[in-house]
Amino acid sequence: MAEEQLSHSLHIVNGTLSLTGVKDVDRFSPEEIGISLANEYLAVKGHELTVKEINIEQGTMRIIGKIVSVAYGGAAKSKGLVKKLLK
Repeated sequence: MAEEQLSHSLHIVNGTLSLTGVKDVDRFSPEEIGISLANEYLAVKGHELTVKEINIEQGTMRIIGKIVSVAYGGAAKSKGLVKKLLK
């Protein structure tokens, strides 16, 4: 049976990063945010990063700040920060 492929998108407009397909946030600091997507992991690095909006049920997220890099890095992690907080 083939693994279901779930999509995601990201848009950067005027210093705001908007994401869809968000499953969880694994780490957060003003310099780096680690995000689990459907089958990917995304690291956002920058300065004064702030999660302006997050809705895990809908899979959406908005980040503001000085974004320096956005990089994909392997498979999504299993348990993240949001899941641990809601436990």
